[in-house]
Formats: sequence, structure tokens, C-alpha cells
Amino acid sequence: MGLTIRRISMATILFALAGILSFRTATGQMALYIHPRYELLVYACALVVFLFGAVSLSSHATPPAFGTMFLLVPVCLAIGITPKPLGSAALVGQFHTLNAVAPSTQTINPTDTTTDRAQWDLYDWAIASSVDITPYAGSTATVEGFVVQNPDLGLPADQLMLARYVLKCCTADAGGVGMPVVWANPSLYAADTWLRVTGTITVESRTGVPRALLVATSVVPIEPPMRPYLLP
Repeated sequence: MGLTIRRISMATILFALAGILSFRTATGQMALYIHPRYELLVYACALVVFLFGAVSLSSHATPPAFGTMFLLVPVCLAIGITPKPLGSAALVGQFHTLNAVAPSTQTINPTDTTTDRAQWDLYDWAIASSVDITPYAGSTATVEGFVVQNPDLGLPADQLMLARYVLKCCTADAGGVGMPVVWANPSLYAADTWLRVTGTITVESRTGVPRALLVATSVVPIEPPMRPYLLP
């Protein structure tokens, strides 16, 4: 009788784990950890876990004594921890490498009039800035991202940093991209507030290196997107 209860308990936990993996992937929560290209692998893993549960339920073999307790650990972690995207806190200590994730080769032609620069995101602008941002001065831009408020950025009082993460594989190798925004009252927005900013690209060389600066004409708070990471 005890062995039967143990088999049922183990199968139930395996079914629950497979369901959690599938649910988190289907609702986009898994995309807060890994690149969407790997979501099929998560579904495959969930299927394998489900099959293990079915085998455990129908098998007459004796389950490991501590097998059920061991399997409860990932289930409890999955239930108890709410998935959250990387925010401004993860950028602390990495401000000197901001935009380093962008390619160091010119992949966007500044003379190409067929490209709508108003649709570029922060990663596109980081690529454009990787060689020479000066040809883009005067361009209209609309970008979305979260606010980074940190004195280590060394921004003037009329600027805030708008940033996002670029996900190549998983959050372990995610890199930040960002652009300073000139706005009348940047302290109005707390760190990690998501904004949609429209304005004009200018070029400033306060640090000796030309960089893009977005002079805002419109700043609108928005809800964080379901998939907050940019994909190269």
C-alpha cells in the first residue's frame, strides 16, 4: 500500500512539473529566462517529464525512498518564485559596458532612405552608434525601455537613461543597451518604470566619444511588454 501511494505521489509531482513547464512557456514566462528559440526544447522536456510520470504510475518498480521529496524542490521553487525580467539593478557595475552587446561593425547604412528609423529600437540605435552616430543627428526616434536611475551613470540633471536587455541565449549572457534621454523632469520617473519616448537624435561628446542623445518631445509611461528583451 505504501509503495502504491509513493508511486502515485511521484507521478503526480512529475505531471505537475510537466504542466508548470508547459504553462510557463505557453504564457511567455519562460521567455524571461531564455531565448524564444529554445522554447521547443522546454516543451520537449515537459513531454519527457510527463512520460516519466506515466511510467512511474504504471510501473511496479520500487520508487526511491527520497525521490518524491527530491522532485518537490523544483515544483516548490516554480510555484513560489514569480518570474520577473531583468531590471535596472542588474546593470549596476556594468554601465561601462552598456551597448557593448551591439556589433562593432557598421551593419546599418546611414544613407539608406528605405529604412524607417522611427521604428528602430534601442538595439538598432546601439548598432548605429557602434561606429559613428553623427550621420543620424536630426533623426526622429521612438524607443521603449525602462528607466535607469543611478548616480554612477554621471548624467546631467536633465537626463535619464532608458535601457533594455538584448537576449542572445539566456539571461546569463544578456547585455544592456541604452540611450540618454533629455527631459524636463527626469526624476519624475522611478527606476524600472517603462516609458515610450519620442524625440530627436542629437550627438554629444561630453565624454570625448560621440554618442546618441534623445531630446524628448513626448514621454509616455507604458506597461512592461510581455516579452521585454530585444532579440538580435
